[in-house]
Amino acid sequence: MLLLFTFMLVIVGSTIGNKKPNIIFILTDDQGSADVGFANPNSQFKTENIDKIASNSIRLSNYYVHPTCTPTRAALMTGRYAANVGLSLALIPGNPGGLDPKYQTLPEHLGEMGYRNYLVGKWHLGQSKKMYHPLSRGFHEFYGLLGAGFNHFTKQQGAGRFDFWRGFEPLFDNKTHSTDLINGEALEIVQKHAEDPQSDPFFMYIAYPAPHDPLGAPERHQELCSHIKNHRRMMSCAMVAGIDEGVGKILDQLEDKNMLDDTIIIFSIDNGGVPYAGAFNYPLRGAKGTLYEGGCRSPGFIHAPNIFKNSYDYKDLFHIADFYPTLMSMISHSMENQTQIAVSDELDGVDQLSALKDSTAGPRKNVHIHRDWDRDGHAYRRGPWKIIVGHHCLPFFFTKVYNETNSRWLVENGGLRDKALQLILEGIDALLGTENTIFVQYMIWMAFDSFNVGGIHRARAATGSATKEIFQEKYKTDLEYFLKEQEADPEYPMVSLFNLEEDPQETTNLASTHPNLVKELLAEAEDAIKNAPTPIRGDMVHAHASVSKQQNWVSILRSLGSVFEEVIPFGIYLDDTQDLTKLEYVRLADLARTDAFVIAVKWVLAFIIFPFMLILCVLKYNAVF
Repeated sequence: MLLLFTFMLVIVGSTIGNKKPNIIFILTDDQGSADVGFANPNSQFKTENIDKIASNSIRLSNYYVHPTCTPTRAALMTGRYAANVGLSLALIPGNPGGLDPKYQTLPEHLGEMGYRNYLVGKWHLGQSKKMYHPLSRGFHEFYGLLGAGFNHFTKQQGAGRFDFWRGFEPLFDNKTHSTDLINGEALEIVQKHAEDPQSDPFFMYIAYPAPHDPLGAPERHQELCSHIKNHRRMMSCAMVAGIDEGVGKILDQLEDKNMLDDTIIIFSIDNGGVPYAGAFNYPLRGAKGTLYEGGCRSPGFIHAPNIFKNSYDYKDLFHIADFYPTLMSMISHSMENQTQIAVSDELDGVDQLSALKDSTAGPRKNVHIHRDWDRDGHAYRRGPWKIIVGHHCLPFFFTKVYNETNSRWLVENGGLRDKALQLILEGIDALLGTENTIFVQYMIWMAFDSFNVGGIHRARAATGSATKEIFQEKYKTDLEYFLKEQEADPEYPMVSLFNLEEDPQETTNLASTHPNLVKELLAEAEDAIKNAPTPIRGDMVHAHASVSKQQNWVSILRSLGSVFEEVIPFGIYLDDTQDLTKLEYVRLADLARTDAFVIAVKWVLAFIIFPFMLILCVLKYNAVF
């Protein structure tokens, strides 16, 4: 009997000692890197819960993501640079592309190790085929949206396409804010595992679609941010407040169930914030869709008290692809026997565990920041040196530092053009709603900001080349061509070299001072993606993709946007064997032209012609009497 009891103790002890940690990865969407307190103590945003957990974590202060949504998510899931999985551009609604199944994902690897995997929130790695679906890519349960940004209340992407799901089935809800739904689902998952201590360890990827525009938030969160005078800035704050509320509830539940210390918690933003959507990245230059630091640097942290005994700021280079191999090492370290977990040597991600744990110099000495073959931009960093060769803005011309505003103007102390842009956007919001005009507003931003870099012809070029092909041919960056272009038009940056340790705001271009270093770094950048597959053009829309029955000239005249009365669930609609090159495509910029024309006519009628006619009537009336 004593022998049996001893044997049972050994088994139980071995089981406890080999219990793998739970993992929660929190990813927010288009949140400004200045809009979280642990990275910016002067932030006006309400992030007390995120800041609290960050204070007991290793904070990543030199951490890179990609400049748009899909590329960052692809790098996280595969441990590879976005270019090396063919996803350099965000997939817009109606694009049938996705993450190729030949690339193993993090949840697939974790599943092989006994994890129960949950995706709660935004996928954005393909929604047209079953093989792209998260339940086909390692997740056991999926609750959220498959595609890009949507109306957070109606869950519509545009054209009457509804995008909210549980598994493969649409989950119809057009009243509850997406963040509230996601927070509720995450809490249920934690509760389920807390009630069964013998359950498998879980990986929960909470990918909030907020604060991505169109802006919208519950009243209770708007009240928390009522101290902010600019409306869009206030709304972005309110959306972040909803995320923080959910994080706080999740942390409280983990602590209440004695699960907090046994759970690895990671926080990241997918790309830089969008200034005209109220998200700022100061003191960094630029924003989402640019190759400046404001587009591709993110605040982040790793909370793992059973592994990391100290909290501090990790200042060495870190890339979102590094989480894949680093998490594998963290899992191994947590197990009693510390079994080495095999990771493919084809990954671009670097295992950072030893440096993080021992506070030693990091293993990553360089980072391939991004390559866009469609708009032709390339960025790379080694040590303090960063190059950008080609178009720096992909496609938004956010070329400056957008500092905090304490007035109703988004660009405080801005010029006449800044104020005119804001008034036009406010007029559109009042007349039609930002949720119904989002892509047209993007075009207006580009048109106005193009004058920061030489003129309106730059906006026309930023929409991409005229093509009907979904796949983009690869080619090497032509340094000599861009040097000549920059010489011909110095106002538009084409070749930049920055020393980020001395110049973190990228104000001083040293390319002409160190021409050989530019060539050397560009050669390294090309080598990092030499085996990249043919990339997908993310802004090509399948011309015959499913839309609501209401999508016609009447809906365009009504500017229904994301408030169609009749919707169609927009998920899997193609067979896995469908050759994407055989489909017919139209470029987003071409698709949006009719909407843009109708919106422009309505704006002119409402804010110019009608007031003018009213004034004439008043004058005529006064003349008669």
